[in-house]
Amino acid sequence: MSVVTKDTIQPSSGQALTIKDEGGTASITVATNGEATFAENVKLSASKGIDFSAQTATSATGASTTSEVLDHYEEGTWTPTVTGGVSQSGTARYTRIGNVVTCTFYVTASGTTSGNFSGLPFNTNADSGKGGVVTHNTGDSVTYSILTGNNEDTFSFRLGSTQKQLSAGNVIRGVITYFV
Repeated sequence: MSVVTKDTIQPSSGQALTIKDEGGTASITVATNGEATFAENVKLSASKGIDFSAQTATSATGASTTSEVLDHYEEGTWTPTVTGGVSQSGTARYTRIGNVVTCTFYVTASGTTSGNFSGLPFNTNADSGKGGVVTHNTGDSVTYSILTGNNEDTFSFRLGSTQKQLSAGNVIRGVITYFV
């Protein structure tokens, strides 16, 4: 038997609290230790997230926290588009957690091209100018960096300050991580 008052539902000692749907199936169960189990995904209202402010953060460098709310998570696919004769092979994927996006891609050059790409799943933030690395390129044994545009969906391959052109038959696998 549960005790119900204006603001409290309290199950009998040692009993879990169960909220059932109209069909009698348990939708939410709260165990005696406070752990909640949900029968379906938990959906949050727009502009809300998971608040981690209860965690105690320590920083040896004196860094300060600007947010402790995780308000975005997404996984999906995207299509890299390149200037001049390149076709995509395989599927490019991304994961976005908060304001950080990590993209993987696999492309095959079907002709010589500048190596300028567009089509990132989200525009970079205004001061990105960073990127990732080409992890495999059949045309070279050199590792190239990836430079993203600022407030754009673009990126290019670099070796130092030199932009890399792609030749027919180059197979490129890469990873880009950037801020939105």
